Amino acid sequence: MVYSTLFLLTALSPVSLAFDPAKDTSCNEQGICLSSFVWCDGRGKACSYPEGADALIPGSTAASYAVLYHGVEYELHWRQAEPGTDVLVEWLFDGSPFFKGEERLARELPVMWSTNVTTPATEGTFIFDPFSILKGFPTSHARDMSPEEAASAAGGIANTIRLSQPGSGFPEVYTDQFTVQSSWAHELVKNVRQQETDLRSADKHKMRLGVGIGVGLGVPLLSAWMWWAASKHASSRATLPVQGK
Repeated sequence: MVYSTLFLLTALSPVSLAFDPAKDTSCNEQGICLSSFVWCDGRGKACSYPEGADALIPGSTAASYAVLYHGVEYELHWRQAEPGTDVLVEWLFDGSPFFKGEERLARELPVMWSTNVTTPATEGTFIFDPFSILKGFPTSHARDMSPEEAASAAGGIANTIRLSQPGSGFPEVYTDQFTVQSSWAHELVKNVRQQETDLRSADKHKMRLGVGIGVGLGVPLLSAWMWWAASKHASSRATLPVQGK
């Protein structure tokens, strides 16, 4: 029920395109800088999610959490890397879909999967495919974790990816946090969003039809009908039982 409510709300989440992480993220003078997987601008004014991802908290520009899905590939981009030095990509699991005990910092989460990416230039890209990675469990970081257990753990809301270049002396960086959900959940979100789009279109059609009818009948008749509808509504509310009496 909790997940159903979450994804129904997510389906209605507006997406702001005013923020572009490839251009609007600030970087240290040295070291890797993220060009993606940064959901919001940090000032609480705008957010942007890649195709196939949704905001975890609909309408919020302050909470940088996203919903990713099985069966979708996401591009992880970075810049300012040391050329010729491997980039270590690590996936840190939240481990629980609900907050339990004290909230942990991203760097305190356990590493469950990692890979090295060789980049000959300062800019690089890694295709993050959650479903393919989860199918590959267990890993050297989680030797006793099955693919099913990994998928469950990845359903926590505070997963993050850490990028670093060991030996370079440059600081590590963390993506904004995210949860990974099933392809079924993705289809549910898309269906609900499509249904709302259809309902909005139908409402607009009814509104245009109503305006046309109103003009044809004349303003006095339309006003009389509106008064009658309002009085019926008020009457029905007045007959409702009062709590506690």
